[in-house]
Amino acid sequence: MRDRASKGISSYPKNMIHEVMSSPPTSSTPAHSIEVPSEILRKWQEIVDLLAEIMHVPSASIMQVDPPQIKVFVSSASKGNPCQPGAPDTGPYCATVMRTGQPLLVPDALENDAWKVNPHVRLGMISYLGVPISWPDGRIFGTICVRDNKRNDYSEAYLKLLLHFRDVLQADLKSFARLQGEIEQREAKIRRLVDANIIGIFVWDVEGRILEANDAFLRIIQYDREDLVTGRVCWTDLTPPEWREDTAQRVV
Repeated sequence: MRDRASKGISSYPKNMIHEVMSSPPTSSTPAHSIEVPSEILRKWQEIVDLLAEIMHVPSASIMQVDPPQIKVFVSSASKGNPCQPGAPDTGPYCATVMRTGQPLLVPDALENDAWKVNPHVRLGMISYLGVPISWPDGRIFGTICVRDNKRNDYSEAYLKLLLHFRDVLQADLKSFARLQGEIEQREAKIRRLVDANIIGIFVWDVEGRILEANDAFLRIIQYDREDLVTGRVCWTDLTPPEWREDTAQRVV
């Protein structure tokens, strides 16, 4: 048992978290700028709650890279869990997983000088099992991990379970990334059409204010961009009096 435990423990440099955070992203869109949809968050919450229950541990979490930190993204509602969503993670466990891209097992941090002095131990979390989570392009999203307040060697079955749920999370990220890509492509096409000034295009709100318009539209209505910026362009003023009531009813 000690041989297996020692293989799961490795030393880490003091500037390790800095090294993880300084790695250049492989995408122009940083992970922390993307909001995961609420339906996925609910699903992920169920996953960490189930992990904590099955493994009989006080803490199961999904961590996210949020430069210059790693933060708790979703965490189990289990009793005694010190990891709260949004809190920064300053310990070495998840940073090691992200740096190496490999699962990490720490059965008992108190048995190794490299691990026993870290914030998680001060919180009572002396054992750890975690695996990396990646975006489809290979960019690190974070980790999914469990922590315990007592020695825990975590069976191979537990590792397989953690890897299975990791695959579920990565499938969700793949679907989400594809959807985001499709939205960005549509927005880019619309923007090219607006900028081409082939036809007049404008955006307005229900109160009648024109919020954005291309040059072609401004030429048609004989206003300039300063009029638009200062809020002097309103679709109600551009609508013939006899049509205003009908138009207002249609908007409502």
